[in-house]
Parts: sequence; structure tokens; C-alpha cells
Amino acid sequence: QLLVVMANRTGAAKVAEEEAESGTGKAPTGRALEVSEMSVGFYYLLLEHRNAAAVDPERVLREHQRCSKVEAAVLDDLADCLPLGCNVAYASNPAEAQRQLRLLGNWELVLREGQGPGGQPFFTVAADRRAKRVAVLIPGTQTPQDCVTDLKALPVKVLADGSLIGWVHRGMMRQASAIIRLVGSALERFEKDGYEVLFIGHSLGAGVSAIAGAVARLGIEKVKLKKVRSFCYATPAIGNGSFGKYCEGHAITVINCEDIVPRLSLETARKLREELSTRREAVRLFVSEDIAALKDVNNITEKKTRSKSASLKAMEVKQGEEAAEELANLGIPAPLPGTSAKVAAEVAKKEKKSKPGFLCCTTAQEDSEEENHEAQDLLEPDDTDPASIRLVPPGRLIHLARYSGARRAWWVQRSHPVLHRIQVHHGIGQDHSGDSYREGLQEALLAANGILPKPWAPVDQAATCSCCSTDFVWSTVLRSEPHRLAARCRCHSCGDVVCDGCSQRKLPLPHVGILREVRVCDRCFLKPKTVTR
Repeated sequence: QLLVVMANRTGAAKVAEEEAESGTGKAPTGRALEVSEMSVGFYYLLLEHRNAAAVDPERVLREHQRCSKVEAAVLDDLADCLPLGCNVAYASNPAEAQRQLRLLGNWELVLREGQGPGGQPFFTVAADRRAKRVAVLIPGTQTPQDCVTDLKALPVKVLADGSLIGWVHRGMMRQASAIIRLVGSALERFEKDGYEVLFIGHSLGAGVSAIAGAVARLGIEKVKLKKVRSFCYATPAIGNGSFGKYCEGHAITVINCEDIVPRLSLETARKLREELSTRREAVRLFVSEDIAALKDVNNITEKKTRSKSASLKAMEVKQGEEAAEELANLGIPAPLPGTSAKVAAEVAKKEKKSKPGFLCCTTAQEDSEEENHEAQDLLEPDDTDPASIRLVPPGRLIHLARYSGARRAWWVQRSHPVLHRIQVHHGIGQDHSGDSYREGLQEALLAANGILPKPWAPVDQAATCSCCSTDFVWSTVLRSEPHRLAARCRCHSCGDVVCDGCSQRKLPLPHVGILREVRVCDRCFLKPKTVTR
């Protein structure tokens, strides 16, 4: 829903420009995307992005071939501190925070503050007296006031001794300054006693943590600290390139897979809308093919042949007819009779370099960006207009990316192409959760220690299911190319391509570095020895 709203807002601005240029007061016919059409477009784009990753599993390695791998010691430190920012920081009361801190070992509660004047957010201060560490823990968006902070995105200048450090998110700068004003003197005393000062946060709290570390280092609030580090998980874009570069001295930002929050901006929303617009004719073709398949009773009854009873088939026929009616009511204009071949030809012409049913995995523009991203710095001149500032995540950036089902960690530049696109997929919201970051860091730590899955082969190389030797589409009635390709599932244990019916089970696979429950084929599930080899 958020993507639809942002894409529509960027589209509305574009339509307004076209109206002004044409002088007619009306946008050109067919240029604006309706919400219903956009929603269906997102659905098929999700399928195409999933298919692109399945057909080209080596893309992840190509995108990160010039990036350095993250050291195991860094990952271990990030994994140890993550519960502080993603669990303790969100504790509902001081007693619960203290209970969680005790379970973590030597940590104890020092201070728990609620929201206050001057933009002061919820935050917790904890100390590990054995390791000589004190941590300020800042949660993500929780209250209406936090939402207001998120919306105050117009950047402001950060100055130190008359010099411009950079531009930063106004709302988060206000919160970070309020924290330093309140506990800065106490943190100074901890530092004098030999403690390392940590700022740890998730989402909105991660952005505030990075800025608070910079405020403390610069002495902006009359408090200046030297031993400062910020551990930031799922950090949004909060400052320009020069501020992000300054934060490299104290902050590490972790970005999990396709987490949308660090990527969400008008720039990425425009790119996503343009992608939807260019795929409009293809989506219409796919919708017409799927509606035709749902209306074809013979197709529905013939497909479910492995273990379906007559009564169940009759029920599926009824469900198919109801689904066809619902799709038709979405208001998506299907190609006129006799124009399917023409539409298909236009789609094929537009996607000459891609295979049917999924997006071209790497465009020439992305290749060019990949070659040159290390040289770009995303630095703006000092007199840049605040409204035109390009915000990016701060500090040293770690990207957790899935390869053959398990996540690995690479150091990436702020200009890296993977941070400037939105990949629509089923886990786009889940990738932002603290639990997903915890699993991702643990999997990356296993990979850094040599526990890796074997490389996967492209799914389009398999002709039939490796378990039942049946055509993959036996279990689906939808006939468009995205659905036919999406019917090919992957066993995360053996890596074989199997049908949906032969891969309904899920297991964690720690022996190949996958700690969450993932899809496995019936062969691996029924023969446990094959899973643990």
C-alpha cells in the first residue's frame, strides 16, 4: 500500500507537469496509472522479480564482485548488540527492559526515559560494567510523535566550528540533540572511567543513533566524546553523502536483503513507477491469459491430476470462476479481441534482451552503474538547496544478500546500485523486522566461517520436477509466463528444482548456513540423512 501511494504521488507530479506543458488542463490519454491497475502491476512485478532471481542465481555474486566481504569479528559484534537495539529498546516498561538485559549477560539498566519536550524520544541507557561499555538504545517508530519525526524529512545543515559537515534529516537531528542534552554529561563521565559509548537503534532509532554519535563527536551540544560507535540496523536515508562519509568514523549501517526502509525515497519511487509503466502492456497480456485460463473449465479440471477427487475438482472449478470474476472487476482493460498477437509482439520487442516471463536481470544502465559506483561519492556542494538534497544511509554500509538461499555480508558504497532500487517481493516487509536481521547476521557469520550452500542452477534449465518427473504447471491453472515460471520451486537442501506439490515441507538447514525454516523437497524431508550431510 505504501508503494502504491508513493508511486501515485510521484505520478501525480508528472501528470501535473504534462498538463502545464500541454496547456489543455488534462493529462495525455493513458499516461496515468489507476490504483487497481497499479496493484495488479505490483503483483505481476513481484512474480517477475522472483523469477529473475531464480533464473539468474549468480546475479548476487556479480553485483558484489568488487565489494569486500565483512570480517567475522565485525559480524559477531553486530550480532551481539542487535538484541539491545531490536528487543530491549522496544521493551514496554523498565522492568521488562531489566529482565531482558539480565538474560543477555552482564548488562544492567541505568536509565529509562519516555518522550519529552524538544523532540526527546523514548530511549534506554544500559551498561556492561565488565566489558566497560555503556549503550544508548533507541527504538523505531512507535508513537504518533515518531511518525511526525519521520515526516520532517527536509534536511538541515550540520555545522561544526563554522565548517559544513553535511545535511541531515531535521526530525531525527532534533531527537538526537535532545538525547545528548539529557544524558551527554553522564556519558562523558562514563568515558572518563574508560567506557566505550555505543548508540544502538533499529529503523528510525538507527537513524537517530547515527546522528547522535555525530553530535557527540562534534560537540554540538557542549558535550564531546571520543570513544563513540553507532550500530544501526535498517537505517533509513537520513543525510547527504558528505554527512554519511563523516559518520564512517563511528557508525556501521546494516541493510538486510531488499529491506525497503533504507531504499525508500522519491528517487526509488519514481524508478518503480517507471518500471510499472513500461510493463503495462505486458501485464495486460498476462492478465488476459490468466483470466482466459480461469474461465476454461477443461483447463482447470485437467491440471489438478495427481491426487484430486471429483468433488474437490468441482469446488476448484467454482473457485476459479469466482476468481476470474474478481479479476475482471479490478478494472484492468484487457487487449481487444484480435490484438493479442500484436501486444505480444510489442512486448517481445521491448524486452528483446530478456527471456519470456521475467525481467531482464541486469540492464546496461545497471552494468554501467556497477562499474562506476565506487568512484561516485554522492557529495553535494555546500550551497545546495535543501529541497534538492539526496539523502542516503550513513556510515560504513553492510549489505546482507541471499545467495543460494543463505545470506552473506559485503561492504558496499552508498552509490551501489542495490541501494537505489526497490525489488518487489513477498518478503519486502519481513526483511525490515528485527528477527530477520538477527537471522541474517547469524547466517552471514556462518558464511564467513565457511559454512556455505552449494551453488544453485537456474530454474529454467529444469524440464520436469526432480521428485515426481511431472511438468511443473500440473498444480496451477494460471497460464501466463510469470505463473508458469513461478511454478518451479527450489529445494533449499539439495538445490533441485521441484514442483509445488513436492515441496510443501519446511525445515531449518544449519548445515548449509540457513537458520530459518525454508522449503525442502519431499525427498530431503523423508530422508533426514540427505539433509544433514
